[in-house]
Amino acid sequence: MSTVTNKRSGDFQARSFKKRKQAPPSTNPVNSDGLSECFHKVRTSLYVSLAPVYLSNPLEGIKAQHLDPLLMKHFAKLNGVVISYTDLQLSNSSAESDDEQLMAKVNAHSPFCFLWVSAEFLIWKPLIGDNIEGNIYIQSPSHIGLLINDTFNASIKRSQIPPNWTFKANEADAGDEEDSKNLGQWFDENDMPIEGKLQILVKGIHTSGRVVSVEGSLITPGMEVESQPVVPAKTNKKIKFDDDAAVGTAAATSASSSLPVVDFSSAKDTDDAPTYEVDSEDEQQEVSSGAKEGEVVAEEDSSEDDADDSD
Repeated sequence: MSTVTNKRSGDFQARSFKKRKQAPPSTNPVNSDGLSECFHKVRTSLYVSLAPVYLSNPLEGIKAQHLDPLLMKHFAKLNGVVISYTDLQLSNSSAESDDEQLMAKVNAHSPFCFLWVSAEFLIWKPLIGDNIEGNIYIQSPSHIGLLINDTFNASIKRSQIPPNWTFKANEADAGDEEDSKNLGQWFDENDMPIEGKLQILVKGIHTSGRVVSVEGSLITPGMEVESQPVVPAKTNKKIKFDDDAAVGTAAATSASSSLPVVDFSSAKDTDDAPTYEVDSEDEQQEVSSGAKEGEVVAEEDSSEDDADDSD
């Protein structure tokens, strides 16, 4: 059996806790066992429509059209889940009236009539901060799932499980379907298994459509695990490491050493024209011959210019 400790880092003992802004205290009463009483009876009035087919029996029509669809769903007006309703009555307005004559509103644009009704609803209304109890039906490394009153779903995330609790995964046979559904079990600080009923603190209530789920916690009220990752502050400054600086210096030194170096300090100013040194007699003859040819060309050009001038 492998063991998973509820730790997010090696230095978990230094995990810090921070206080969070507490929600308003719950108004639900508490029984002798320290559990919150979440069931309430509330009487309220509704303005509803009635189809023509139900004009002969309006109460049955109101039940079928409006009240029965509310059962076991979250009703925003009462801020709770409707369990049942009783004592349905027709009324003249949202306020109770002693007038025995009942009135319904009709108009020329709709076949439906509109009227007020009142009923007493039994609702389940948990509030943040309530202590409630549920039966554990699933345990995994990421959460614990419960059923409240064998009906409503509740879950406890890993971050809301005490840090000194550990999860031990099962090594069930692949052919055993029942054991394969059970991922493992949580154990408390005394290495006692967590099973059966469990009391939780209501941390959040979520409604998806008209379905309600409860988010619970096993952490002390007013404290929250600081589980957010640490993110360094953004900066536009380029960080240069010592290794990069050393590599850059070495590259610059290598490049400078490979370049040719010319020393002009020994150069002297001179007015002498550059001369051509002849290394052999053949080159001397070629140079002399070239000079003579140059002289002849120069003389011919000069004689032609003189002829032009004389003309």
